[in-house]
Amino acid sequence: MFSDLVWLTDSPAAACQQYWQQQYPDMQTAAQRRQLIKKSGYQLVGDFTLSELAWQQYYQPLATQLAAVSAQLPDSTALADIKRELEMYQQYHTQYGYQMFVLRLPQ
Repeated sequence: MFSDLVWLTDSPAAACQQYWQQQYPDMQTAAQRRQLIKKSGYQLVGDFTLSELAWQQYYQPLATQLAAVSAQLPDSTALADIKRELEMYQQYHTQYGYQMFVLRLPQ
């Protein structure tokens, strides 16, 4: 089993696509990953997209912590990166997601 960040749309917004091109240039759609799995000789047992609730349970505490420490570290590049990621999520969360893939070797 593995997870991969994938496009949930064939036509993501330009700003979202530009952001993820910088962060993860090999990002593809789930359908493209399924084709690659098959081409690699594995059998796909199943796959699913990580739920919105799972994303919220990750990003809500992160946003809270970011707000708590931002004033103490106003020039932090790491905090600026996290803030940008949170903004991308808030604006474009329906356009990308983590896909979980369960594979097996062919029999």
